[in-house]
Amino acid sequence: MGTHEKIYLIEDDLEYAREAYQELTNAGHTVVKYSSNYPNAIEQIPAAIEAGMIVAVVDGNLEYYREDCEDGREIAKSIREQAQGITIVAFSCSSEEKANFGDIHVRKSSKELAEKVTVIPRAVI
Repeated sequence: MGTHEKIYLIEDDLEYAREAYQELTNAGHTVVKYSSNYPNAIEQIPAAIEAGMIVAVVDGNLEYYREDCEDGREIAKSIREQAQGITIVAFSCSSEEKANFGDIHVRKSSKELAEKVTVIPRAVI
């Protein structure tokens, strides 16, 4: 049940990234890759997959002046094209309507992020 997940964290705001990292690791998860900008986020997807990523925490807007969540939408699309079974968390200050690219939406609360990642259901094989 969602515990000890391997996570790819994509967040441009260093304070949010630090808080998210701390809450996720305190909850027993492992951040296997981190990116702070769009080009690096796209480039690191194969390495995150190779590192065992099962959850991608994706900021919707990787540039401060944007609010359309296009960055998050494109990153989520690329992850889905390259791997199956990855849960994508839209981690955004934008509304759930705008940040509709994830399987789960968390409105920039690191504590809520860790809680929601921890309870992601997984199929028992």
